[in-house]
Amino acid sequence: SIRISTDNPGLRFITFVDQETLDILGAEVISMKTYITAAKFIGEDSETTTATFTKEALDQKGMPCLEVEAKEYLYSTAEGDEYTAFAGSVVKVNDLTMKYIAVGCITIKLSDESTKELYASWSIDEATDVCTIAELAEADYSTEKNDEKKHVNLITTHSGDSVYSRYTQEQYDIIVELCCLQ
Repeated sequence: SIRISTDNPGLRFITFVDQETLDILGAEVISMKTYITAAKFIGEDSETTTATFTKEALDQKGMPCLEVEAKEYLYSTAEGDEYTAFAGSVVKVNDLTMKYIAVGCITIKLSDESTKELYASWSIDEATDVCTIAELAEADYSTEKNDEKKHVNLITTHSGDSVYSRYTQEQYDIIVELCCLQ
């Protein structure tokens, strides 16, 4: 998701862990972290695996990586499925077209008191930038009010159409400013 700010734009990356997986592991979760780096440090052309995007792998290659200790929260879907979700953000992004990628990691304590890090799956194709996410947010509206999609705010788009959006007019105007549409 996008951080809606012209002074301090950024991206938020969210990792979901389904409750069933946590129950199967039967282990105590010690920490939840998100590691964020610029996609250029992973290599957009290379065939990569999860093993190449760990904190240790980036450190060994001398690649910068932001480590964000996450605060967990419970997320439930309309179908009643429960997930633990956590997020990490990169802020004060100056180059709105620089692609970033993130991976979530949970550290669990095993029955023998040892710890293990479990990384979420990821793909270099998931790398994104502020402009791309701003453009997706700008296009997230309906011509009719739609509570399910949270399109409840009547706004005027940059092309002059009146539509319903999940964003207020003020938020929408900031999103348009962050877009590479102008």
